[in-house]
Amino acid sequence: MTCFFIKVSLRGRRVFLCLIAAACVLSARSGLAVEVVFQLEGPNSLLAAPFVEALQMPMTAQDPEGASLTTTYSGTVTVDVDDVMNPTTITFISANAVAANSGNWLPQEGGGDVGDPNMGGDANPGTPMPANYGFVLDVPDFVTFYGAVRDSILSYSSPAKPVTGGEFDPIDIAITIPQGWFDGNISSVPLSEFESANRQSITGQDGLNCRDDDGMGDSCASMASYIVSGNEITLTVPMNFFYGGGTPVVQFTGTLVATASLEEPTGDYNGDGTVDAADYVVWRDNIGTDAGYNLWRSQFGQTVGNGAGATANLTIVPEPAGMALSLMGILAALPWTVRRRSVV
Repeated sequence: MTCFFIKVSLRGRRVFLCLIAAACVLSARSGLAVEVVFQLEGPNSLLAAPFVEALQMPMTAQDPEGASLTTTYSGTVTVDVDDVMNPTTITFISANAVAANSGNWLPQEGGGDVGDPNMGGDANPGTPMPANYGFVLDVPDFVTFYGAVRDSILSYSSPAKPVTGGEFDPIDIAITIPQGWFDGNISSVPLSEFESANRQSITGQDGLNCRDDDGMGDSCASMASYIVSGNEITLTVPMNFFYGGGTPVVQFTGTLVATASLEEPTGDYNGDGTVDAADYVVWRDNIGTDAGYNLWRSQFGQTVGNGAGATANLTIVPEPAGMALSLMGILAALPWTVRRRSVV
């Protein structure tokens, strides 16, 4: 490990300090990764538009009013930002967006019964059961196809995306399905070979947000936003993505809105559990507000959990540069009663 030896004069004595080279280099730049956990609340919903590629026909809602093609989502979205109050970059880390059951829909779990293959048209979709979405393709005297999406969850991830004025482009956010099922049941009168009932896992399917079905272009009509108002942050993300590739292909469109509450920070800016001189260095180079300084000064010497307060929904993770600055702050805070010693 390489050291830089720095000679300083303290009260007439020469003292050599050894700083790790990486710390010295990294201190030239600074930054904090702030992890923010948002809650999906309110009227979050996505519309499903299924399409049977083999027949080149769209499926419609089982409910005549179309309610089964829209469902709401709840859960969390976790992002990293470089500045919680006014970010210039945002990175989607994960999400746990759980789809609600919009009603009881056909077919039942597993797809129901195929029926007698020697008697066309008697495939039985079973009994309506709770599902996130329920849709049907009904062509008289030809085919009836019931489909339902059940127990589905969405997750998101992305590289760092630039933020300007609180807005960023939602294109290419990766949408992954860590859990979900598609139940299908097909019956037909003239083509008995179309009779089938099955359950397909949709776990692991993914797509890119705002990409057309051919993977080209930007299909989102508006920008995403990260807005701070008072003690609340609102994250708004337009969604337009596909999953499938078999029967059916499903396009999801809508907007998801999530919020996070800002509580009073602790003053422990480097997250080591103690409010000390190292936190001053992080504040100086990354935060720099009078309020932040006054908070640090008022909490100096305290440990988290001993009257230092709490920060809800936020985890401040020092990047390497931040750690280097913290190390230098610790060195700066050392008492200057250092005995001279030999350095080999």
